[in-house]
Amino acid sequence: MWCTRQRGDGTTETYTAWVYQQVWTEHVQPSADFRQPEGHGNPVVPMVQPAHRRTPRARIERLCFIPGEPCILPEGDQLELTSRMVRLPTEAELAGAGAPQGVRAQLQSPYLFLGIGSPDQPRIGDVRISYKVVLPLPTATLFGLLVGSQVVPYPLPDRRPFYRVLRGDRAAAEAELKYEHRVLSVLVDAVALVLLWLAWWLLYEPLRQALGRLPHKGHAAAAPAALMVYLVVAGSTRLTPDPALLPLLVAGLVGGVLLVLLRPWRTFRRRSAAPPPRE
Repeated sequence: MWCTRQRGDGTTETYTAWVYQQVWTEHVQPSADFRQPEGHGNPVVPMVQPAHRRTPRARIERLCFIPGEPCILPEGDQLELTSRMVRLPTEAELAGAGAPQGVRAQLQSPYLFLGIGSPDQPRIGDVRISYKVVLPLPTATLFGLLVGSQVVPYPLPDRRPFYRVLRGDRAAAEAELKYEHRVLSVLVDAVALVLLWLAWWLLYEPLRQALGRLPHKGHAAAAPAALMVYLVVAGSTRLTPDPALLPLLVAGLVGGVLLVLLRPWRTFRRRSAAPPPRE
């Protein structure tokens, strides 16, 4: 929809400059949320709402499947609209369907334009309709549970059923699944690494306070103890990072331990270098 968008154009300590632009977007900002709503009104409800349409049944060679939920289909392609595919409604038909007075339909592929203005000079509230479709694939791979001649969702315990269509043959489909799994594993391992580092610092400070009351107190006693507890917790949980991240984890741990161990030495040097107090 053609509407007004608010964005900040520079911030200082006292104020933020707000700029209002008219753009095509699928996410309309409510005018009530604008800092200066006067003269920047957006329609509350667009003339056309986004929608998904799926065929009730589809076929890959001799196998039938249901492309609706929970089946995951490949990303759709932009459909180029032509005059042979689209019959433009008249202004009377649009008004009868609830469109504002004066709204016209125009075809500017790949969009079907509905509005009072024109595709080149739209007005606030005008919309562009486009379609993404999954066209017949020359080669596709379907994953699921075969029951007779129909493929149904493959049930998995405590997880979403596995029911998916991928482009290409089986080798290409498996390669895509492995790549997605690898990317997800790296993201999960990165989060696990952050959580384990937080656990390290949460363990270190209480141990430092407890061991600080013992003879020969200092960071040197608390840091190895916290590191041992940290490694035991990390090794006994499922948050152990991927082997590809282990060098980074080890380097970070060694650097953190050295930083903790050298902190008293830096403090001692600063105190030694301080000038003597004046009498």
